Amino acid sequence: MLWQAHRWRLALSFTIIVSIELQVVGAIAKDGGAGHILHGGLLGHQSRSPKFMLFRLIGNNMPPLQSSGQLLWNTEYALKHEADFPDCRKRWIINQVVNTTEKQLILDLLKLHGYGSEDILTRELDYDELIARPEPDWEVFVTAQNQGRNAAIQNGKAAGATWILPFDGNHFITNQAWRRIVRSARWAMKAGHQYFKVPMYRVAERQDSAWLNASTTFQTALQYAPLKGESQIAIRNTAARHFPEDIRYGKRNKWNFLKEVCPSDHKDSGICGCSDVYPEKIEAESNKRVDLEPRSPLHIPMSPKV
Repeated sequence: MLWQAHRWRLALSFTIIVSIELQVVGAIAKDGGAGHILHGGLLGHQSRSPKFMLFRLIGNNMPPLQSSGQLLWNTEYALKHEADFPDCRKRWIINQVVNTTEKQLILDLLKLHGYGSEDILTRELDYDELIARPEPDWEVFVTAQNQGRNAAIQNGKAAGATWILPFDGNHFITNQAWRRIVRSARWAMKAGHQYFKVPMYRVAERQDSAWLNASTTFQTALQYAPLKGESQIAIRNTAARHFPEDIRYGKRNKWNFLKEVCPSDHKDSGICGCSDVYPEKIEAESNKRVDLEPRSPLHIPMSPKV
């Protein structure tokens, strides 16, 4: 059955080195989006602002793609096996989790691993507002994925981060992947872009630290993660555009954001073809030496949005 096949999938988020190392999306956009109230500290206690803030959105398990307890289990896996990244602060958004027992287990787990109130942010479900809404809006209101991403953007900007990574909760980032994310951010800054995409692959079987850990290479990861998923998006603190908040779960809510920041002639290109990574190219490129100095990034020229 489908839910069994997906039971222990952990989305593995990373940039892939192929024939062209970086795929950048940039845009000039007008401001928009509503503010979001978070229970938790905004600035923390760092002596200086981090260059990166990596957010993971932990919401309600969504069957059949996820089984009961999967987000808790995958959060624990990342806490145990993922490295601390230089010049990066990790934060966790508990996004309207309705199961109070599971919510408390997640909070206890994060605290056990040293995260305090400034880095554990919660968005509570307003049941009165839910009841007041028409029934067709309930799914959007309860899942609230893009609302959570916008909350991460707001929080990261308030904390002074240069780059904000509002990633889904079921993600694991290797050291090699992080180095490519940092390099991608450097290129995007140089090119004056506000966003870049981080390709994401889905693990096809239950993860194990023997092959999925901080030092896992792309080549090893791709043997266990053959399924291309919807890419994550990194956002610069000067970006004005926000994620659309009326998109239901499972309706490519990140892709709809990319449609807004991509120029009109690329809106029908699947998932903004500037940054797709095709698995058949990986093997041919896997043995090529990676240049220490970045080459020119592939990017789409952006037309101003008014």
